[in-house]
Amino acid sequence: MSLVVMAAIHVLDFPLFYLVGGAAGPEEGLQIIAERRLLFQIHGVLLLGFLLLMPGVLALYVAMREVNKTYMLMAVTVGLLAAIQVTWISPLVLSEVVLSDGYMAATSEAQQAAYVTATDLVRGTLGSAFFVRFSLLFLHMLVAGLVMRKGIFGRGTAYLSVVGGIVGLAGVLASSVAAATIGLGPSSAALVLAVGFAPIAILPPIWALVVGYGLYGRG
Repeated sequence: MSLVVMAAIHVLDFPLFYLVGGAAGPEEGLQIIAERRLLFQIHGVLLLGFLLLMPGVLALYVAMREVNKTYMLMAVTVGLLAAIQVTWISPLVLSEVVLSDGYMAATSEAQQAAYVTATDLVRGTLGSAFFVRFSLLFLHMLVAGLVMRKGIFGRGTAYLSVVGGIVGLAGVLASSVAAATIGLGPSSAALVLAVGFAPIAILPPIWALVVGYGLYGRG
């Protein structure tokens, strides 16, 4: 059931990300965090829910390893790598609360500019982490889906996983190429990633719900 719980957390946290200024510019984001401090902290903690992917992908490996052990080892490896990233992403996100406090307490434009610059770098780093984390997740979906075609899951689940993985990888890649082509700064590039990913954001929780219930039914 870990995948089902992870899906619920994802659905809750995704709109919260935009509500607390996750897709805003660095200066505007700092101001929004100051206004919605508690919500932002909740968002930062909810990111740890992505760790629930770990028992989910391990359970999927156990269920499917007899079909193709090599592919499932590949799938579980990238899935675990995707999940474990939140152990440092969440603290980095929460560090923006400290930056926001400093920005609001600054007594000069120079001090405020320093906090904005620091936030720009933090959000640029988070944008890169965002790209890697979801690229790994969609790759996991794709590889696991290829194995599911001959396993205990129905063809519908298998093709959902395969198509979701392909569409997700294409969406994340397109957003990254767009940001690089335009030549944006760190946080602006992260913003393009966040906005570009929005249309495909529903794919991971749908996949997690379907596969999670499938695993639970066979447990």
